[in-house]
Amino acid sequence: WHWTILPKTAIPAGFEIGTRMEISTIEPEKAAEYLRKQ
Repeated sequence: WHWTILPKTAIPAGFEIGTRMEISTIEPEKAAEYLRKQ
């Protein structure tokens, strides 16, 4: 078994509800900066 717990950062809209996929709302530059620090 594998569980992943993620905080909700945005309200799901039609795409997310229909496809059960989430869209990243974080700017790629900020995500890259955060990952470089890890």
